[in-house]
Amino acid sequence: MQRLIPLVLVAVSLMGCSIKEKDIATPNELETKTVIADVTPVEYLSNYAQALQLSNLKDFSDLDLLKEDIGKHSVFLIGEQHAVHLNFPIQTKLLQYLNQEAGVTYYLAELPYTYGVLFNEYLRTGNTEILDYVVKESIGTAGGIKEQYDFVVDIYEYNKQQPKDKQIQFIAIDSDINMNVGFTTLQLFLKDKNIPAELTDQLTQISTLIKPNVFFPEQATSEIRNYLDQLSKDMIARKNLYEKAFGADYEEFSFIVKNMIQGTELIDANNRSNAEFNVIREGVFKENFSHLVKKLPTDAKFFGLWGREHIYLSELTAQGYTEQIPHLGQILNEEIEETKGKVLSIATIYKNSRLHSPSLNSPQAADEDLTNINLLTPYAKDQEAMLFKLNNEDSPFHLQTYFVTDRKVKEGTTNYFQYIILIQNSKAASPYE
Repeated sequence: MQRLIPLVLVAVSLMGCSIKEKDIATPNELETKTVIADVTPVEYLSNYAQALQLSNLKDFSDLDLLKEDIGKHSVFLIGEQHAVHLNFPIQTKLLQYLNQEAGVTYYLAELPYTYGVLFNEYLRTGNTEILDYVVKESIGTAGGIKEQYDFVVDIYEYNKQQPKDKQIQFIAIDSDINMNVGFTTLQLFLKDKNIPAELTDQLTQISTLIKPNVFFPEQATSEIRNYLDQLSKDMIARKNLYEKAFGADYEEFSFIVKNMIQGTELIDANNRSNAEFNVIREGVFKENFSHLVKKLPTDAKFFGLWGREHIYLSELTAQGYTEQIPHLGQILNEEIEETKGKVLSIATIYKNSRLHSPSLNSPQAADEDLTNINLLTPYAKDQEAMLFKLNNEDSPFHLQTYFVTDRKVKEGTTNYFQYIILIQNSKAASPYE
């Protein structure tokens, strides 16, 4: 979630398939060309398409296509275009299903770390002032929408019906680019603490640095940057004092300070170029997740809704990037020991749908920017959401690349994602007032 840039796999092996290679199909031939085991894409999809019933989010019978895969994975990612209304009931349904059937208890969020801290505080206390504050601070971004507020409320209500060990909580791994939210969260750690007199001058400044009427890219003033730099150095120089003051909260307090400094560096990178920002940001996700996952149970499982490029499990050709880089899905699936080989990715494709543009503060068309959408629409008819499974062993999508053919690096759609959700005729999300 960000205003700074345009809102924007496990390689599945073929087991026991009789493979008959043909010439690569042209776009006009896609619906008739045989690729694997005499199964065309259209023939294959006729057996692996399921309408999602969004009028009843508690009925999971329409998610049977996922059953075979949920026991094999610990990370489930959906790639979206931000601020489309139907994204939210879909993710609510999937999150609750995966919580019940796969033991997912962590919502892996494309949010600054401190947003996750405050959302968790709301989930713990039910204090809607906290939730209202975070969403209001997000106005001007894809997170400043009513659906984001309602989604967190839905988790709160759902958690009340679950035993403690099944309750969902947030883990957010983006940089803290919103200084107001960062300092507000640091203040939470000061409550009920016996702060030594030697640290009073340093820590009481935090409340004076929150600027309620300043939007977040402009919050990172030289005053705030200097303060964060001096606080970070002081925490190193007088570590014993800070550890004594914060006790068990010391490490998290220190992590937030570091993440806010990282946020100012990301703002600077974006001012130089979107490409540099994007490259650095994927590295931030890796660094933060690697740090945080080690503090979680070894059997932790995650679900998250991310901008679509983040969920690909293989690299694409560069699009404005200064270098070829892996994205979050590939990083989790190949580079993080705790999640290696355990990532399932679902790409969302839109037809005749709209999104809320925070920069224009108005609904805009959701780009129909992936190729071969014509393979999906015969099964969708008037359904608002359809789930397609691409990774069965007889699938032609293992060897041939559809949907991402213009920027592919590897052959095989399932090297990028294993499922698709087609959303049709969705309205835009509603800005939060």
